[in-house]
Amino acid sequence: MAMIAANVPARGELIDRARQLIPALRDRAQIADDLRRLPNETHGELISAELYRIYLPARFGGFELDYLLQVDIA
Repeated sequence: MAMIAANVPARGELIDRARQLIPALRDRAQIADDLRRLPNETHGELISAELYRIYLPARFGGFELDYLLQVDIA
């Protein structure tokens, strides 16, 4: 039986959340390059914005959304 993810944000809301991260991502771009990975702060912000939940199946608490949303966010 398929589960429906509760409280799935609208596509536009997720895109807005990603856009709000742009200034911080720009500020940490050199740090990310130096570390050769995402800074912990960036990882935390992506978790807080729930952007990692886009593909996660609903049965695991994700939004179970499509790849095109990821393209729009990128």
